Amino acid sequence: MFITAILGLYQIIFAARVLQQMDILKEYHVPLLIQAGLAIIWSGIFMSITVGLFGQKRWALRYRYWSILAFIVYNLLRAILLTQADYDRNRLTFLALITLIISAIPLLALLHQKQQEI
Repeated sequence: MFITAILGLYQIIFAARVLQQMDILKEYHVPLLIQAGLAIIWSGIFMSITVGLFGQKRWALRYRYWSILAFIVYNLLRAILLTQADYDRNRLTFLALITLIISAIPLLALLHQKQQEI
């Protein structure tokens, strides 16, 4: 429950940061708009699961693992597809690996928690 709340808050902060960057830009920038929209969607997903976990809803227990796994895949795809700076392009393999490792931490924590419940 705590992990999904943290992920939801992280996505809200990420969306706010992307929207702040868009105000600085003078022209319409599609990748930033896509990133902001996806961050808002992910924050909604994680916050609804968190509310469901507080209410001890069965669907929230079932979807918390799948949502975190989908978030890991999303983060990897975002790192690969939306990286724009030449500097980041040159170290894309490293960024993808670090993103995978960092994104896997919440899933591993939930799996460890599930093992202790059994």
